[in-house]
Amino acid sequence: MSQAVPAPVDDISLPDLPDPEDLRMHVTALEGRRRQIEAEIGIPCDREVVWRVLSDYENLANFIPNLAESTIVGQEDGYTLVKQVGKQQFLLLKFCATVTLKIWESYPHTLHFEMVKGDFLEFSGTWELTPTPAGTTLTYRLLIHPPRHMPTQLVERCLKHDLANNLRAVRDYALAQAG
Repeated sequence: MSQAVPAPVDDISLPDLPDPEDLRMHVTALEGRRRQIEAEIGIPCDREVVWRVLSDYENLANFIPNLAESTIVGQEDGYTLVKQVGKQQFLLLKFCATVTLKIWESYPHTLHFEMVKGDFLEFSGTWELTPTPAGTTLTYRLLIHPPRHMPTQLVERCLKHDLANNLRAVRDYALAQAG
């Protein structure tokens, strides 16, 4: 499922996050146009609540910013196929990307995903849920390779911004679900 990751050629810091104590993120530029992203946020809820939020695939577009669609398109033994459409506007440019993800669940620890169809050359990663005394640490790891027609810097900037907002939206929705 996963390939060996080359050594990083550049690290990109994120001083523009609104609250660095709230969320940690690290982007590594790999060979060519590939990027590896790791982000982490604390959620003061039980891991099972966070799991239910993340694995409710057809509800994700209702609270994740810029996710226009999230639909289950198939299920097989051990995995679920989910089509997702993300939309964003940056300045006057409208950006839309579609992926169909094959998702394997290892309840209640990890959701693994890999693109089987979509607008990227590579899009794979994990959601990892780790219990803590304060609730759950949610870690997101992504390996992405945008195609040539998508400017890497623009994709990277959008991903950094969206991922921070998405993780906060998961946290806020999990808190609402927990009561």
